[in-house]
Amino acid sequence: MSLPVLSAVFLGLFMLLLQGYPALASLDALIGMALYGGNSLLVSISQLLAVLGSPLGSLLLVTLFASWFYRKKDSAAAQALLAGMLLCGISNWVTKQLVNRPRPELEHLLAASGSSFPSGHGMSAFTLGFLLACLLTRHYPRLRIGWLVLAASWILLSGLGRLVLGVHYFSDVLAAYALAAALSCAVYDCYRRRVSAQHAALRG
Repeated sequence: MSLPVLSAVFLGLFMLLLQGYPALASLDALIGMALYGGNSLLVSISQLLAVLGSPLGSLLLVTLFASWFYRKKDSAAAQALLAGMLLCGISNWVTKQLVNRPRPELEHLLAASGSSFPSGHGMSAFTLGFLLACLLTRHYPRLRIGWLVLAASWILLSGLGRLVLGVHYFSDVLAAYALAAALSCAVYDCYRRRVSAQHAALRG
C-alpha cells in the first residue's frame, strides 16, 4: 500500500474517531482505570516520557536530530522532520480548540492543561518516532529493525504513559496516532519524492 493511500486510510480513521469518540466512553473508562497509576516506577517512567514529549522537550529533540541530518548533508530529511513536527503541533492545537473535550476526572499525576482530544504527546511521539525511523533507515539500512523497534517502543510507551498519569482517555491517544500517522505518511512521501527528483536531476 502506497504512502498516500496509507495517509488517506489513517485520516479516515481519525475522522471516525472524531465523530464517534463519545460512543467509546465505556471502553475509555475500562482501559483508563486499568492503566491509571500503577507502581511508582511506571509512574516515574511515564512522567519522564511526558517531559521528553512536552513542547519544549520535543523542540529540543527535533533540533538535535535536524542538526544531525544537516551535518550529514541531508537537508531534505532535516526539513521533513521539522515540517512534520510543525504540522503535528498546528493540527493538534486546531483540533483541540474545535473539540474542547475535558480531561479525565482523575487525579492527574502530572500537571496537564488544555483540552483532551487528541493527545498532543501522542501525536508528537508518533510523528517523531515514525519520521526518525524512516529517515534513519535511509542512512543506516542495516539497522532498520532496530530503528523500528525503538520507534514503536517510544510511541507506545509515550501513549500508555498518558493513561497511566490519568491525563488522557484511550480514544484521545488512538486519535492522536491516527492523525499523526496521516500527516507523517504524507510528509515522508514528499521527502521521498523530493530525494528521487534530486537523484534524477544529478543522473540527468
